[in-house]
Amino acid sequence: MSGGDVHLNGSATSNGSATLNGSATLNGSATLNGSATLNGSATQNGSATQNGSATQNGSATQNGSATQNGSAT
Repeated sequence: MSGGDVHLNGSATSNGSATLNGSATLNGSATLNGSATLNGSATQNGSATQNGSATQNGSATQNGSATQNGSAT
């Protein structure tokens, strides 16, 4: 990740690419298989698995567990 602020309280695994234009806070675990682009802010509480590509514009808060397969914008 680059270009912003990352606060990691847990574990992150990236098998792909991540571009961060903004801020991200992770409390838990995240696994990225593919590509992710974040424009804005994101807060993750729990666990997340990303398979595919994702683009986030704005702000997002995730509480619990999430699995993303495919592409999301």
